[in-house]
Amino acid sequence: MSGAQDPATEVDEDFQEEQIKSFEDVVSTSLKCIVMVDNLPVVPESKLERLKKHVTSSPAMLAKWGSKPVKVDMPLANGKTKGFAFMEFENPKFAELAAKGANNHKLDKAHTLATTLMNDFQRIVDTKSQYVEPEMEEFKPKENLNNWLMDEAARDQFVIRFQEKTQIYWNDAKRGPIQLIEKDRWSDSYINWSPKGRYLTTYHHQGILLWGGESWGKQMKLQHQRVMDILFSPNETYVITWSYQKGAMIWDLRNGGDNGVLRRHFPDMCERNKYAKFTWSHDEKYVARITKLKNGQDCISVFSLPSMAMVPDKNGNKNQGTILCPGVEDLQWSPSDNILTYWQPETEANPARVIVMQFTVPEKEPHIPQMKVIAQKNLFMVVSCQIFWQPTGDYLCVKVERTNKTKKAKFFNFELFRMREHGKDGIPTEVIKKDVPIVSFSWEPVGHRFGVVYGESSRPDIDIFTMQGKDSQGKNQVEQVGATLAKKSANMLIWAPQGQFCVLAGLQTSNTAALNGTLEFWDMNSMEAMGMSDHLMCTGISWDPTGRYVCSEVSMLDQRTPGGMGHGFNVYTLDGVQLYSMELEQFTRFLWRPRPKSPLDEQEKKKIKKNLHEIGREFDRVDAEADDEMDEEQKQKIAKARAEWSTITDEWTLRRSQEKAKRTAAQGYDSDEDEGQPEYETTYEMVEEVISVTTTEE
Repeated sequence: MSGAQDPATEVDEDFQEEQIKSFEDVVSTSLKCIVMVDNLPVVPESKLERLKKHVTSSPAMLAKWGSKPVKVDMPLANGKTKGFAFMEFENPKFAELAAKGANNHKLDKAHTLATTLMNDFQRIVDTKSQYVEPEMEEFKPKENLNNWLMDEAARDQFVIRFQEKTQIYWNDAKRGPIQLIEKDRWSDSYINWSPKGRYLTTYHHQGILLWGGESWGKQMKLQHQRVMDILFSPNETYVITWSYQKGAMIWDLRNGGDNGVLRRHFPDMCERNKYAKFTWSHDEKYVARITKLKNGQDCISVFSLPSMAMVPDKNGNKNQGTILCPGVEDLQWSPSDNILTYWQPETEANPARVIVMQFTVPEKEPHIPQMKVIAQKNLFMVVSCQIFWQPTGDYLCVKVERTNKTKKAKFFNFELFRMREHGKDGIPTEVIKKDVPIVSFSWEPVGHRFGVVYGESSRPDIDIFTMQGKDSQGKNQVEQVGATLAKKSANMLIWAPQGQFCVLAGLQTSNTAALNGTLEFWDMNSMEAMGMSDHLMCTGISWDPTGRYVCSEVSMLDQRTPGGMGHGFNVYTLDGVQLYSMELEQFTRFLWRPRPKSPLDEQEKKKIKKNLHEIGREFDRVDAEADDEMDEEQKQKIAKARAEWSTITDEWTLRRSQEKAKRTAAQGYDSDEDEGQPEYETTYEMVEEVISVTTTEE
């Protein structure tokens, strides 16, 4: 299935609209951006600016407006305001949200705001005295963006990109990959899925396009030139686009029609460094970034959604950023709570610090979040830190690279925080120390274990730890699970989405020694290897969302070997049995389509697990029927091939019989008969030849 129109031409047309507008269109759009605000206090002209600032910039009003007005006009009469104002917003959508949010808001005891869109006011004024029944618009149903989840076989999808082609497949363990769609030049560079899999994003010189639904139609466009990277919010409500030329833009994907609604533009974020990085809170209430104040100091700015108003610091000052933290290097939100973690490097006067800060919303002033440091760790002789949140937010690990006073030796600490065991003494922490280089660290996605790959050679060691070990008093402590997996040809440990299973992989990566692509498939509950395989020059491993299948790939973009070959991918079962393989020239991308979180609660999941044996019988029956269908298909293929072969042989037999007379006359005998054919005798003759070689002496 593919589109009839050239995708490149189609994309160009998408981004060409509204480049030149008529005067009437400009006027109409301008009116839609203006909100009339009535029932404002009447104040003398000397207090006009103070009133404007309160109405437009106070945290309470920003929460109601949703975004800050770009222009405010309060008419005067006899040296006083008239009690109403005109507020212009960045676009019609912002104005509509502002009018809805601020209408009937109590500014104070004596003033309750009444808001009206200027466009609605003009429409009311222009209303005809005689009623004219409006035309009924034809209902246009929207496509179901979750349609692939209704697949009866519960299969997953994946997208690949090679050369200029983009292809989407069903992953079918019985029949192999089944192609859904193929397009040439569907994207100018990269492709990505949104976090819940509803959108496929394609990158273009003019911006980003989002695709989805059963028809793989265009769902939305974001006009932002030469985008290099995008970051969806966890629930796909917002997306951040970033480019070297235009900086960062935050878009609202709700009710945007064919276009996302621009929430805020950060033109200063044009360099790929720590100042060009955003991070989302798990519930999309906040987005944070590292920024720099006018005096050159680093700080963290936290913005609340949907207003994109900056959360003020503890003193209520927004001009100093939300959190003043000189030299801050990295920050991350908890995947399950509004808890922000960041670290600051060591200075001559202060040690390095890891800080865990909680954001809460008070009932009295819900528009002003309160911040509280719930954990802090001071560290000395620190080179760098890395933050690793456990995917369910139960634990936090900070890997600390340290050095001695002479700075000739390095060693490593793992600072482990138990986030759910917050007591009177704060959050309990434990430390694991290693005096050899750390190759990689990974949390089990669901559970309490983590794996550490460490060592200086190309065959490092691997340890598995649990956070639920017990000390002599029965308290939780970190302890190693099983014996060390010694001398493995692996530099990465990749867990399955549901935990328990993992792949130990020797990958070509940018920060470790390139290994030969050895893959070991392990069950960490029994600490046993289930299977092994090899994928020469492998650059990446990814599990499907269900944890049943694994893909290994060799991407041209990530391959470190000069003139590398063998680009493509393999798909395996979780125990390492290869199902199929594709070798593709200039292969660059393989991505499983993500699944949203299951809507089933824990009781429903327990019920399914309890009846899994009965449910399994039904799946076995379906699999048997599929095997029978495949057997029948195979029989039909064989019968068809035999029929085609018979047709070809019959044609050649007929031709040979028709040409017999000519052939016999030319050869002088009947080649179809054994008698009368000339006899041949084979003889061998040996010839010796002496070769003389003349040598000259210098």
